[in-house]
Amino acid sequence: MIFIKAFSATLLTLFAVSVLSPGVALAQEDNNSPPPPLQWPTSVSAQTNGELPFGLAIGLRAQIENAGDAALCQQLLKNANMPIPNEANFDYGRDCPDSIKSQINSRQGVVSWADNARPTECGRNCIGSPFMSQTQNVNRPNSIYSLVYGNLTFHVDLPGPINRDVYYGLEIDVNCDVPGGSRTGAVNVTTHLDGPVADDPGILETIVNYLFLPIELSQRITDTINSNYGVSTIPGPGLGACSSIGADAAPSADYKFDAFVWDVPPKRRPRPIATSATSVFRPTATIYFDRIFRNKTIENNPTTGPLSFTVYVNGMSARIPRDSTVSLSPNASYDQKYCKTVSMDGVNGLQILFTDDLGGAVWSQFTPGQNFGSGGSHKMTTGRTILTPGLHPGDKPIPNLLREFELDYRIDSHGAPTSVAPQPTSGTGGRPRPPVSGGVATTGQPSQPDSSCIKI
Repeated sequence: MIFIKAFSATLLTLFAVSVLSPGVALAQEDNNSPPPPLQWPTSVSAQTNGELPFGLAIGLRAQIENAGDAALCQQLLKNANMPIPNEANFDYGRDCPDSIKSQINSRQGVVSWADNARPTECGRNCIGSPFMSQTQNVNRPNSIYSLVYGNLTFHVDLPGPINRDVYYGLEIDVNCDVPGGSRTGAVNVTTHLDGPVADDPGILETIVNYLFLPIELSQRITDTINSNYGVSTIPGPGLGACSSIGADAAPSADYKFDAFVWDVPPKRRPRPIATSATSVFRPTATIYFDRIFRNKTIENNPTTGPLSFTVYVNGMSARIPRDSTVSLSPNASYDQKYCKTVSMDGVNGLQILFTDDLGGAVWSQFTPGQNFGSGGSHKMTTGRTILTPGLHPGDKPIPNLLREFELDYRIDSHGAPTSVAPQPTSGTGGRPRPPVSGGVATTGQPSQPDSSCIKI
């Protein structure tokens, strides 16, 4: 199942890459599928300088095993009715009694690692190779991330005939969490555990009182990795900050050299400072949200309010209405105009995601080849799926896509030179003086948003 999930996620990633490839010049408008990942975090460069290695001594595998040992120690202490030292901040090396460590190392006790199941000894049998995927949100911006699938196997040996292995599905996600409108973020690790699963499902009810590992093990793995590598939301020693994310999968025989990798962004250079001779500005795009019209759908008695909407422009969110809600019946419109201006400096696309409180969403994305959609008007309509009864008794429910809230919007995009010359001044003879030598024409300078719109 793990490898099927990995294959599916890989296909999704390949699809996303094909959608966003630089050779695609056509805009993508009025889509109800998951939007493509945002530009940042990017794929990694050829010379990455941040990593979370999978090494056996101090790397990811060692940290997973350490977290498993700590959970086993606490479990064995509980089963023996012994107190757990420093339970709130339990550390295996510091707090686990030597007698319990000896049981864990020799695979003794009611619960133990199964044979050849320790992450430092199992090779690719329990921890797979890292790979790339992307989130599949419909109503939130998406991004690429790296992950690895695996499984943790423990042996349960109870008095009597109960002698079984139980399995926990493991997934570790590593993201470069970049806030909307930014190009850098922080590496974040999240661990997911599924299970337990046993060869004989009927045995789980019997052993549940002896096996509490999933309650704490998932968070323990995450905390252990973060504390050792500083890859939390608080950047560690040169490892936390990122602008990209990637997966470095070694050949199977060299699995211990697997790693999650990323680029640590360089220090930002100061922007040019305007002088008396020049005015510095950046390319921008202003999106005008002119009207929201609610279509009548097949839904009986739809909710009319209170409603609000969220727009994401290249990941930056804003609410419509800004500080309130609106009631909107089918075949009615909300005509208050809103606008949002964003920087387009170094941006390779303009993505607009529009969502409603009822679960509907729609997105459009424009490329530099279309001047980021500037000029003319655009429409897109949110979509959400509801189920209606099958046509005949016993039939499966029928999914129906409701195209509900229609957004009318415009885009005003301005590319910009890095500086412009000041306006000519009159000389003593009354004739205009030429621009200062080396000046740049002012064509394309951003204009101010229409004063009739509410800025969001």
